[in-house]
Amino acid sequence: MRKLLGVLFIGSSVLFSACSKKMSPDTTLPPEIEESTPKCSEKIVFFSSRTNNGDLYAFDPISLETNEFLIADSAIGAPVFNKFRSSLVFAQQSSKGRDLYSKNINTGDITFLIPNPAEDEVPDWSPTENKIVYSLRNHLQSYSLIVRFLDNGEELVLFENALQAFDPVLSPNGSQIAFVLTDSTTNADIAVINVDGTGFKNLTNNSKLHGHPEWSPDGSTVLFYISKNGNADLYTFELETNTLTQLTFDSANQLVGRFSSDGKKIAYGGFFEGDWEIFMMDSDGNNKEQVTFNPGFDGDPVWIPCN
Repeated sequence: MRKLLGVLFIGSSVLFSACSKKMSPDTTLPPEIEESTPKCSEKIVFFSSRTNNGDLYAFDPISLETNEFLIADSAIGAPVFNKFRSSLVFAQQSSKGRDLYSKNINTGDITFLIPNPAEDEVPDWSPTENKIVYSLRNHLQSYSLIVRFLDNGEELVLFENALQAFDPVLSPNGSQIAFVLTDSTTNADIAVINVDGTGFKNLTNNSKLHGHPEWSPDGSTVLFYISKNGNADLYTFELETNTLTQLTFDSANQLVGRFSSDGKKIAYGGFFEGDWEIFMMDSDGNNKEQVTFNPGFDGDPVWIPCN
């Protein structure tokens, strides 16, 4: 029996050795374990009054750190992300008024663009071409909705004689504009229109104040606030089904919501315990969390890509 086991053991060894030699050229070794590198995430850039002028800061959702993004020697307005130029556009006070500048998110270079035609409001930039949409104040309580082609200066007037600024924003493919249409001091609705002036449609039509529209990344939904009895909450309107969904249910104001690029998160400004702060939640309204804790105003958030 021991001889038989010995023969089997020797035979198995020879067979294993032969197979090993035969298979070795085609054998794939396990990949080496690479050292983990820190993940890069979108950041939330927001306006803050924590300095005297009002500047821009950036919050990183992965590291949970807030750092200076742009500190200037004069007042800066709420930012807008320009996907076409991979830059953040902002208004800054000058001796002649408020001018528009951009900060490239890859290089950090700051460039003068144009004198701001929208006064306190920052125009929205087309994601596909060198074109802006903005509110032009003709005189007190009279505004026009303007599309301007920056390369040739051509302008298209879409609406006239609104009582307040339109707060317009272009859709992700640049074909439509969502905006606020105000016809009285107590009524402002959300509407959409094609960039050529056709296809006007009211998304809301009631005696409440609506404001700050924002498109979802796939263009299927518009996010905005509705103010009732002095308190504003965030809602979404699904264009295909005409479904209105309430996302926040707070006793204070929740304003200026913005989708992350994947549409999974919303950053927004909220009034909490006597102070304006930045909050973040899932796009369905779940998992709300406060991300800034600063005495003073933090608001007007906008997402910028990982860089």
